[in-house]
Amino acid sequence: MGNIDIASPQQAVMGQVYRLGDDFAHVINRQLKQESASFVSVGTTDYEINKRYPERLKMIAQDTGAQYIIGGVITDLTATVEQKVLRDDEINRQFALEMQVFDGKTGHEVYTRNYREVARWPFPKTSKIDTKSARFWASTYGEMMLRVSRNIMLDLESEVSCKVTLPEVVAKFGNTIIMDLGRMHGVEEGDKLQLWHTGSFIDQNGLPRNKVTQSDITVTVSRVYEHEAELTVDQSDLSGSIQIGDVMHKLL
Repeated sequence: MGNIDIASPQQAVMGQVYRLGDDFAHVINRQLKQESASFVSVGTTDYEINKRYPERLKMIAQDTGAQYIIGGVITDLTATVEQKVLRDDEINRQFALEMQVFDGKTGHEVYTRNYREVARWPFPKTSKIDTKSARFWASTYGEMMLRVSRNIMLDLESEVSCKVTLPEVVAKFGNTIIMDLGRMHGVEEGDKLQLWHTGSFIDQNGLPRNKVTQSDITVTVSRVYEHEAELTVDQSDLSGSIQIGDVMHKLL
């Protein structure tokens, strides 16, 4: 989970909520950890999440063991004030957010989605608001943002969880290989997987392409760690053809 930037910091002047995006990123992160059925959060990063730098996204994914990277920008925090004669003015404030999800292996954008809500801003115009506080998150505006974070999680479940996650060979020692998924990803001792060889070629337009071809090799999980697992090659005579970067999928 990357930090969420505010596109126009001047819109954060009311309440001085300059850290609203970063605090909201931690809320989404916590939501995924506690309530998501399909996702495990491996943490947050302070590096900028930007589709113009796919190589940086791949490096972040490698360093954290992430399959997907989520980034976002708050695009609207403007407020409208309804002036009341006998009561305090009523402030309604926008909250618009663009969320992007990137594939950690390629750095490419998987999908993007926009969210927009408006809610009453119950604080005085000149007060400084702590966006980490329970007072903020229990307010009408904070509750609206919590609903948005829940919608983000549900959209992730429906959009991304159906995409196949392929564990990758990251090390090889004789008849034993290491893959980059482990206990926290649901891997269990005794799981059997089919191995696919990966390769690359240049197409007729001069563009690099990846290809994946099925092999006759199956592997069995022999030891599970938190973020990775050891596997034994079932056909020891074929283990020489396995390369770093080959992928696997679980046999049903």
